[in-house]
Amino acid sequence: MLGIPSENGGELKHFLINGRKNVKPIVDDRPPIHHSVLETIIDDRKVVRINHAESDLCLAQLTVDNSTIQSFLGVPLMSANEVYGWLVLLEKANDGEFSAQDERMATTLAAQAAIAYENAVLTERLQRNAEELDRTGRQQLEMKDQFISHVSHELRSPLSAVHQFTTILLDGLAGPLGSEQREYLEIVLRNSLQLRDMIGDLLEVTRAQAGKLTIRPKPTSLCDLLDP
Repeated sequence: MLGIPSENGGELKHFLINGRKNVKPIVDDRPPIHHSVLETIIDDRKVVRINHAESDLCLAQLTVDNSTIQSFLGVPLMSANEVYGWLVLLEKANDGEFSAQDERMATTLAAQAAIAYENAVLTERLQRNAEELDRTGRQQLEMKDQFISHVSHELRSPLSAVHQFTTILLDGLAGPLGSEQREYLEIVLRNSLQLRDMIGDLLEVTRAQAGKLTIRPKPTSLCDLLDP
């Protein structure tokens, strides 16, 4: 049996059992997590080897059918950093006794299982962190796009008014202009057109980053593009 308690120690987070007939590798009937022998394995971080078990140890509670247990070997599921649970072997075949060699074998298996579980936990944690960072990044990008879009639209209204009234003045609709006045207004018009193009480019970049940019392919002559 292999058991890994939850973080708060209130229940078995993972429990697997194998080696008995008609018993699935993963069962719903789980042993009591606060059994004294199991707590000794985890709390004291030591191997518990019992042969010719006494009835007052209540080892039968660790089986799925409350059968009598005579031989018990339990080792902590432990890596170099932490104890995660326990690995338990019950009833050695042919009514044998668990030996020091069995203890070393079980300790090696438990250490390998602990490393595998620790790697799985770290991988899951890294994946959650990556997903959280990705979600945060998307939210920040969305906020930035909304801000740029809002500012761009707010700039377009006064810029449109500047462009419109500058054009009216240059067309002479508000009265005649001197050469110096016309020169200054043409500077205003050029800069307003340049600012309008910059705002348009900014909105295009925002749409491209958001995946909303529409591309319409059309035939183009390479000669026209390459001709200086």
